[in-house]
Amino acid sequence: MMEKQYQYYTCLDNKTYLKQIWDLLRKYNNEFIPPLSVRKHTDQAVLKELEVNESEPKAYYEELKKQAFILCIGEEDKVLGFMSLKENYKIKELQALIGNKRNSYVSTVIVDQESRGEGIAAGMYEYLENSLPEERTPDVISTRTWSTNDSHIKILKRRGFSEALRIHNDRGSGIDTVYYYKILKP
Repeated sequence: MMEKQYQYYTCLDNKTYLKQIWDLLRKYNNEFIPPLSVRKHTDQAVLKELEVNESEPKAYYEELKKQAFILCIGEEDKVLGFMSLKENYKIKELQALIGNKRNSYVSTVIVDQESRGEGIAAGMYEYLENSLPEERTPDVISTRTWSTNDSHIKILKRRGFSEALRIHNDRGSGIDTVYYYKILKP
């Protein structure tokens, strides 16, 4: 197994890493429901029956670049996976549960296919929970995913996340949007 390192960036300006993130977004665009290329924002509320205007996730990428990142870097400075974060994010769907706590909203998680099954996504969550500088460590971590994203949901449940809200058929027939959260500091 190759050596890997987790790195946190409040503002990612490394052009090599940004190019690799763009490549991962393009490569796995259609694994997301709906595809990232039909979304304009990383926290877009309306997720079904979106009009396809782009074949690549350009608008999504531009929004993503404004966020914080946790990267998993492998040999030869290769980005094996990334997690994007909206820090101190107020999410109306969870406001009743988390109040005014400092929330880090995980907007995107992608791990390259050849590195899946190596614990990278779980490692990025572990890093977010336990390795950030104290002033950046959130009180709460939240995210959302689609109900058929079994691998992500499995990681969230193993890490002690609770389901907060389920919006039935939000992403199409039989595909719900599911919000999860974990309180780190009560």
